[in-house]
Amino acid sequence: MTRPSGAPPAQSPGSGAPANRGRVLVAEADRELRRSLARLLLAHGFEALTAEDESAALALLATTSVDALIADLRLPGLVERAREARPDLEIVVTAGLGDVEAAVSAVRAGAYDFVAKPFVVEDAIPLAAARAVERRRLKKRARALEERLEEMASLGEIVGESRGIQEALRIAAGAAQASSPVLLVGESGTGKDLFARLIHRRGARADQPMRVLRCDALPEDVIERELFGFAEEGDAEGRPGLVELADKGTLFLDEVTALPLPVQARLVYLLARGEMTRAGSLRARRVDVRVIASAPPDLKERIAAGRFREDLFYKLRVLAIHLPPIRRRKEDIPLLAYHFLHKHARRAGRDIRRIGVEALRSLRERSWPGNVRELEAAIEHAVAMAPGAALMPADLPGELGEGGEGREALGGEVGELPYAKAKERVVEAFDRAYVEELLERAAGNLSEAARLAGMDRSNWKRLVRKVRGS
Repeated sequence: MTRPSGAPPAQSPGSGAPANRGRVLVAEADRELRRSLARLLLAHGFEALTAEDESAALALLATTSVDALIADLRLPGLVERAREARPDLEIVVTAGLGDVEAAVSAVRAGAYDFVAKPFVVEDAIPLAAARAVERRRLKKRARALEERLEEMASLGEIVGESRGIQEALRIAAGAAQASSPVLLVGESGTGKDLFARLIHRRGARADQPMRVLRCDALPEDVIERELFGFAEEGDAEGRPGLVELADKGTLFLDEVTALPLPVQARLVYLLARGEMTRAGSLRARRVDVRVIASAPPDLKERIAAGRFREDLFYKLRVLAIHLPPIRRRKEDIPLLAYHFLHKHARRAGRDIRRIGVEALRSLRERSWPGNVRELEAAIEHAVAMAPGAALMPADLPGELGEGGEGREALGGEVGELPYAKAKERVVEAFDRAYVEELLERAAGNLSEAARLAGMDRSNWKRLVRKVRGS
């Protein structure tokens, strides 16, 4: 059991090859070939260890961390015993031309690859070692992601380690122990409903009902009756609304800014007095309900425009939680992608456990205007389309699989528009993205957003009107 004679455990001086590419054990019966392969690996930036027989190789594997094993097929039983001792080890088999069939059998038994002797390409072994080391690192990274996902299982669909999402979880943990109103602020698709359910589930009202009203899903003339109930002539009881049905529990008002102003006024009264009346009735009813509401980031702008009551805003934001868009938490994309991969592969009965490097890069580079909801849809699509055991770029939806983020800005019409028109589309897309980004950073404050943009307020307002069409 030896290192190559006189060789350092990193690249050789002056080779110019990158150091620390991984540690490779060369188990080769031929002494000269063993030394030659070690020198070649060193020249390519690997740390090389050598072993002359099976027992020496297994002893090294038992005491030393190794990324890949180059195994001479003439060392009987080495592949099987090395795989048994180190299941995570990537093994490359070397064999003479007459042993190719045996080498193929070794690959079927768990070796990653084989290289035939004599080596036709001088760098055949360094190339095979590089692929093996990269494969091991990818598998290790995937296992780490899976372990983190298991740790986060108690949070349900809320996945992430970024500072923004961890701060939101910290506030949510405190909010769960209180009964005060909670305001969840974030773009569509950022998981506001997941946080609402988490707060209810972790709180003292967990064994009581949680009622949900999607405020933008009902006509204005229906929403008041749905929320507060109604009494009809000749019917002393009438029908309770969601407020009463959530008594002692939680009422989640999703997209609360869509409520008509008269209903907003009734909600202010409910939060202030703990009382409500059904539509068509004068009888006041006491209710004990914890209100959680969600809203988009432009709340203050809506207040300034008279579309949302300022007093309701202050009543709701006793505990405010801001949920960052996915473009602000790109470090969470691998975790989210693997979470959705496991979810949809299991649901579809597919044995897909890995996301290819290029596919993951495409996911990280996209801006995701639809946030987590859009990412999940992309992974579900890829699971349905993938022919193999890993998600590849071609499995992703068109604009991702083809690297089409630039095309997306032109509405998918690249090559079909005249230059001037195509440029106009790109400028429009930039203006829209820039305005929304700065308004988010400024929490909807036009003056602050204008300052960040280096523009006077009147010019900034004109740009906002142009982008939003109002």
